Amino acid sequence: MYCASKGAVNQLVRVLALEWGPLGITVNAVAPTFIYTPGTAERLDDPEFRRGVVDRIPMGNVGTIADVAGAVIYLASDAAAMVNGVILPVDGGWTAQ
Repeated sequence: MYCASKGAVNQLVRVLALEWGPLGITVNAVAPTFIYTPGTAERLDDPEFRRGVVDRIPMGNVGTIADVAGAVIYLASDAAAMVNGVILPVDGGWTAQ
């Protein structure tokens, strides 16, 4: 279900960007990888699990809430006025592999 819902959100972003772009409305999404939060702490505090995750992230660490917030702030700012229909990975290079 997780993959299907993620795919649906990605497609919704693209369709709404096309439909709402002519109205001056941008539609984007943020796609984070493993982010250290209270909800992920139990798994990421397990050294074996964390090592398996970090070994697949080229930057060599999991993300933080601030990493995701920075991407959201950028997309909500005037600096991203021409960014539309983008799924912005905040993944330390995970998807670049």
